Amino acid sequence: MIRMLVIFVLGAAFSAQAADTDVKKKDPPVKKEKDDSYIKLEAKGTLVTGIRAIGGETTGVMIRTSVGSFELELDKEQKKLSDKLSDRMVIVTGVLFLKPGVTRGPRTIIRVTTLKEAK
Repeated sequence: MIRMLVIFVLGAAFSAQAADTDVKKKDPPVKKEKDDSYIKLEAKGTLVTGIRAIGGETTGVMIRTSVGSFELELDKEQKKLSDKLSDRMVIVTGVLFLKPGVTRGPRTIIRVTTLKEAK
């Protein structure tokens, strides 16, 4: 008798819960707004060229600072200038962004707007 009562109570509880979830409305989809945020920066450090990485996961140019090393994304003119300034102190300005990496995780890259030798 007690067994039948427990089965009845549990059955009623599960059916009430199932009915309750059917009635609930789903939340409307969240609209993603375009992300217009960015980080502009200036970095001073040693310019290093000729960098290689497994799988080609590098821009080939890097600036080493006391805070850390950052890859640089350069245009054609800046690339020519970077070859001349290799192993020298430089100042770069640009926009910082993260790029997903396949083998070593996210890469921190500076998309360079200006590149000049530090004096």
